[in-house]
Amino acid sequence: MITLFYSYSHKDEELRERLAEHLSYLRRDGSIAEWNDRDIDAGGDWATEIDANLASADVILLLISASFINSEYCWGIELKKALDRHARGEAAVIPVILRPCRWTRTPLGRLQAAPKDGKAVTSWLDQDEAFDDVASKVERVVVALLGKRRATAPSVGDQQIRRPSNADFTVFRDVDVPWCPELVALPGGRFLMGSSVYEGGRCDDEGPQHAVTIEPFAIGRYALTFDQWDACVSAGGCARYRPSDRDWGRGRRPVINVSWRDAQAYVEWLAKATGRPYRLPTEAEWEYACRAGTTTRYAFGDAIMPKEANYAERWLGKTTEVGCYPPNAWGVYDMHGNVWEWVEDVWHDSYQGAPADGSAWTDGEGNHSSRARVYRGGSWRSGSRYLRSAIRGGNDPGLRVNVLGFRVARTLN
Repeated sequence: MITLFYSYSHKDEELRERLAEHLSYLRRDGSIAEWNDRDIDAGGDWATEIDANLASADVILLLISASFINSEYCWGIELKKALDRHARGEAAVIPVILRPCRWTRTPLGRLQAAPKDGKAVTSWLDQDEAFDDVASKVERVVVALLGKRRATAPSVGDQQIRRPSNADFTVFRDVDVPWCPELVALPGGRFLMGSSVYEGGRCDDEGPQHAVTIEPFAIGRYALTFDQWDACVSAGGCARYRPSDRDWGRGRRPVINVSWRDAQAYVEWLAKATGRPYRLPTEAEWEYACRAGTTTRYAFGDAIMPKEANYAERWLGKTTEVGCYPPNAWGVYDMHGNVWEWVEDVWHDSYQGAPADGSAWTDGEGNHSSRARVYRGGSWRSGSRYLRSAIRGGNDPGLRVNVLGFRVARTLN
């Protein structure tokens, strides 16, 4: 899959959306994954996320108008970085002329623009015809890049990965009551954690890709629900903290507005209530369970659809009840989207030096440390790039927001 970045002025938002519609056939067949600044999650660092996506995109579409040229950020930052990456051969840059302007008097005049003859989209009698011409040019670039990627991509020998069969999975509860989370028992195995440098949409913190051996463990079949959290509060646990549900409803919706420290309080209570060693999953365990034996961008393949997860493409604007979307091949639900999920590990900017045994990478930090902690999986607000199996995030362990929840895990003796 080829990653595509839109650089544009917000005054041209409607025209950008129309172009995205004309490119939807490439998105539907899994050829491209698009990103624009509307994909930034609440609380995300605007400049950092734009820079990261611009730095990793395979194709950069510069949507040109007088407003683009007048924008200090579009012209002074995004354009410069795009042209630098183009000059180094790191990205294909395509100027798309949206509205009439003197673009040929700028450095863009050296590049082949779209639509045909650099005629602005709004100057065409039939603007759909103009956008279709742009789409055909983008498609040619995408097809060429995909062909080059297939020719150079390394293969991973089957001997490097040991996957359990789908028949190995057991669903159970330690205590047969609704407040006790359902678990899926996963046998041990060996997998490649992180993303290949050839994966569309990857971030630098997803590498280096490395082999990890996982011991048998159990993970929550679903993200923890409000019902299960509220049972802890009713029993006097979880510091009696009752997080807001944003008026979306409680019940079987995943609990939100819970910090990493809140999650630790819950698993401590659950361990005492059941007599079992509950904890958060390690980051490696989480990705192992998410991938379910796959090496593709998502557990469902190299593309994801709104029927498979709750994310920004469908834009429900809130969480859904757990289990509304299909499980992965190992019977685990909602690992892509709905809520980001806290895991045990301390945040590191890369996997250099990460444990190879599936244990949590904590640097000896305790629960009261202020070090940032990792969360995984994307949320209802995330674009498809941020739902990939390898995607990572990290933040303050005290952060409480409406896109963050968690699921439990425990060791199997």
